[in-house]
Parts: sequence; structure tokens; C-alpha cells
Amino acid sequence: MLAAAAVVPGAPLNILEIGSWTGASAVIWAHAIEELCGGKGKVTCVDTWLPYMDEPQPFTQFSNRIARAEVAHLIETRRGRSDDVLPTFAAESYDLVYIDGDHSYEQAKADIETAKSLVRTGGILCGDDLEVLFHECNQYLALKWAELGTEYARDPATGLAFHPGVTVAVHRCFGSVWRKGLTWGVRKTAEGWSTSIAL
Repeated sequence: MLAAAAVVPGAPLNILEIGSWTGASAVIWAHAIEELCGGKGKVTCVDTWLPYMDEPQPFTQFSNRIARAEVAHLIETRRGRSDDVLPTFAAESYDLVYIDGDHSYEQAKADIETAKSLVRTGGILCGDDLEVLFHECNQYLALKWAELGTEYARDPATGLAFHPGVTVAVHRCFGSVWRKGLTWGVRKTAEGWSTSIAL
């Protein structure tokens, strides 16, 4: 995914991660920058790092993981709600934006819409937890659950547990997307958004 986001070969690659939690994916992005770009670039992590589920101190876990991986020099943190932090970034300043924050429909859609302007032409906007595409699921229930703010449900059409907010937000923002596993993505072109992502 990172190699596919390179707008100019050999240039620094800048990544924005919306929702970093305890840092597992941030470390992966940072290592990829080291391996593919000679360490040129950075990962900007945006999260509230508020306690959630069984993790009372996510920012401590995040910081410890980054330190153990020895990638702190490639990581920039911006602590706060994405609604407040994302508007402070310059337009078209990232080669790749990865969304894995609040999975409710309203917030997922807001993050996607705001992130669109932050991706450089040729870059990639992508995210996690798209278990079911809209055309694959029971659309009535997906829309209802999204409207109610249901975070996780089991789709009767596929039998899969999924995040209806992510499914509906991605569908409404793009229609079709590239998908591999739970990851989805689109490439920004001069003409709009493309599902063509060469990995």
C-alpha cells in the first residue's frame, strides 16, 4: 500500500493516520518508510487516546510501542478529536491517509470527507474494518444500524459481523473502492477517485 502511494519516486512519504490507538499500525508505517524510502517521511498520528474497552492507558501503550520499535523520530502525534485536528493540516499534504478512528457512520463519513482534501493527487485514501461492501449486505439493515449509530452487528445476508457505519460511509463517499481483506482504498487522480491501486 505504501509503495503504491509514492507520488514522486525517492521523495519523502508523508502518512496521516486517523486513529492510532496503541500504535501497532503506526510502527508498521514507520518501518515501511525506513525500508522503502530510506527513512524520508513521517507518520502523523491523530487520536484522542482516551480509555476504551479494556485499555485504560492507550497513549502510554502507544508511546512505549513507538520507543521499543525505535521509530519515534518518524512519528508525530496530534492528540485530539479528528474533527478539531484535521482542519489544521494543509491541503494535499499527505501521500497516504489511513482512517481507523471512530467507526460510527457520522464520524467515519466526516473523517473521509475531511481527509479527501488532505491527499495529494496520485496519493491514496484508505482505511480499515470494511468487512462487508454495501452491495453485499442487507442494505436496509445496514442503513438502519448506521442511522442508529450501531458500531458492530451481524449481517444476515453474509453471516459476517461488520461495522455498518464504515460500510455505509465508504459506499456513500465513493461507491466502489479497492479492497483486500478488511482494508479499503481509493487513489486520488486529477479526474476524481480511482479504485486502481497497484501493489
